Amino acid sequence: MKHVIIFLFFFISGIVLHAQNARLVIGCKKPVTGTNPVVQVKFMFESAVISPYSINVFRKASGGNWEKINKVEIMKTPVITVEQLKSSAQTGDEAYKTYQGFMNHKQGTNAMDENNYLAIAGLMIVTDNAFAKYAGCYFEDQDAQNSVTYQYRITDAKQADKELAVSASFTVALNYLPVIPDLSAKQRKDYVYLNWNKQPQFYAYRLYRKKSLTDMPVPVTSQPILLAKMTGETVKDNSDKYKYLDTARLPGSNVYYQVAGLDIMNNESALSKELEVQVRDMIPPHEVSKVKAEKKDKDAVLNWQPVTDKDCIGYNIYRSSTIDTVFKKINTTLLPVNATSYSDKKPPEGTDYAYYIESIDEAGNIAKTHTYKVFFPDVTPPEKPKGLKGILTPGIVKLTWNKNPEGDMLGYFLYRASVKNDKSYFNLISKAPIKENSFTDTLPGVAKNEFVYYLKAVDKYYNESSNSDTIVVHLPDTLAPHAPYINEIKYADKSVILDWQKPSDNDVIGYDIYKSEDSGKGTFRKINANLVKEQTYSDNVIGGKTYYYQVKAKDDANNQSKASNTRAIYIEPDTSALKAAENILADFNKTDSAVHLTWSNSSKNIQGYIIFRKEYDEKTFIPVSQMVTTAGFIDKNVQFGSSYQYMVRSFFTDADIYKNSEAANVKPIQ
Repeated sequence: MKHVIIFLFFFISGIVLHAQNARLVIGCKKPVTGTNPVVQVKFMFESAVISPYSINVFRKASGGNWEKINKVEIMKTPVITVEQLKSSAQTGDEAYKTYQGFMNHKQGTNAMDENNYLAIAGLMIVTDNAFAKYAGCYFEDQDAQNSVTYQYRITDAKQADKELAVSASFTVALNYLPVIPDLSAKQRKDYVYLNWNKQPQFYAYRLYRKKSLTDMPVPVTSQPILLAKMTGETVKDNSDKYKYLDTARLPGSNVYYQVAGLDIMNNESALSKELEVQVRDMIPPHEVSKVKAEKKDKDAVLNWQPVTDKDCIGYNIYRSSTIDTVFKKINTTLLPVNATSYSDKKPPEGTDYAYYIESIDEAGNIAKTHTYKVFFPDVTPPEKPKGLKGILTPGIVKLTWNKNPEGDMLGYFLYRASVKNDKSYFNLISKAPIKENSFTDTLPGVAKNEFVYYLKAVDKYYNESSNSDTIVVHLPDTLAPHAPYINEIKYADKSVILDWQKPSDNDVIGYDIYKSEDSGKGTFRKINANLVKEQTYSDNVIGGKTYYYQVKAKDDANNQSKASNTRAIYIEPDTSALKAAENILADFNKTDSAVHLTWSNSSKNIQGYIIFRKEYDEKTFIPVSQMVTTAGFIDKNVQFGSSYQYMVRSFFTDADIYKNSEAANVKPIQ
């Protein structure tokens, strides 16, 4: 709430200029005597709710000089005790009682409660001029002249009238507040939503209502409508774009609304122009009662007890189904208000129907009953399927047929029999109805057999058609040969040589050779371009790797066997041209306190170097560098007095190998 108050004070009024410590707001009110309006000056401080200063107020007319206009310094009012209040002049002063309660409040430990307490005091300064005066935040200029333009200034009297804030120019007039334009309204149900343009001068508004242009406007609410309350009453269908919701419920009448703004001085603007709102009847009639829906022969019959609302003019019947899920009106003319039944003639069978009855009044308001269901079972089977045919590939029969025309089709049951065994004994090969008008039958690996197929169509209520015509298909050889067995694998003349046993199958025509270089875990690739006719194969390879091989047989129907056993062979790399690093020099450089190493290597295809180090009393070299590509390294991580040995490991690109250099010794001395 504290933030709300700061917002109200600092940003609402246009009659304000900013200074370092305070804000000024200027307003006018009617005088008790005389004709000149009384100018009101209200000030608030960024660092405190109650004024921390002794204030002097200065005024100057346009082109004039500043003159002090307060006779005594303005400051917060001293606080008396509760007992003193009972006998003081402020006994009945509610503003002073509130001020006294705030000033006597002892600060608690809950920061949120304290912030709310300060926020309430700030709101009192905004809404109650008497409270603001007690708080040292309010002054009235009784001597200002009507229609004259002034500026006002406040100072700290205790610091040689140090300036705290200066107002913008303000012309004295009772009608300085603008009239609120563009009052608008919209009705929802039996509520009226009202909207108007917010004005920067106002922190709150008063909404008025009357039933004729000659009536006196009456406030709709007992309290002003604050900026923070601009979303209206708490109603589920309220919208943030409306500032107030009138829930008076006045259907069938004309209502006139006006709105006025309240500035931070609690001065009220002139009323806006009257907005006439014709409040329509938006209260629906009652629903019909004692509804009963049932199937009678081929019709769905609804019975009900009619409503007694005087403005009800009749009924409509709405229907949906599991086929058409959208409710649609099925009566062509409005049923009379005294109607008690309706017959839905011969709705299509095979679905659940849901019905509701709609009551409608003269204003077009409607009331709907709950939905009531009636079930019409489907007992009519679909036509037998037509156009069954089969397309053959090895081990597979692709069956297609014409789609049935019925709209309630669930699918098809497919049956198969073996001609070799007993073509009169059919098995159902589709456990659930087949949704499409095609099916792929993957058969067991039995070569050269004949099968018979037929279909039945089935609808959503499992009504089955008669059998379709049968078709006979002849299946080609789909039986793969046995896997070969690799006898031997050897390496000679830079090639791996395989030989294997031929499977016992008579229709084998050749072999495919597969190779893997990753431990043989499934990434075998075929390496022969043409089918190998013999039982041997030679594969050119490079050294330094392990190779894995498999062989698969193919028959004259292009059936391929499973993979043979896997045979592996490791080929040693040729490292005769690879050399270790030579001429290793290790020197301690005192300038950068680091060991500088250099070496040479005349081998080709050097990938890089990793430098290893150990102290004399250690057994194992450990790496002290990442891979480097130049023949030099600086080791800064050394200690004076320690003795080190360095070794350079050379890595080569042609083979997955490395070679270690001789060790070089060095002892850093400070």
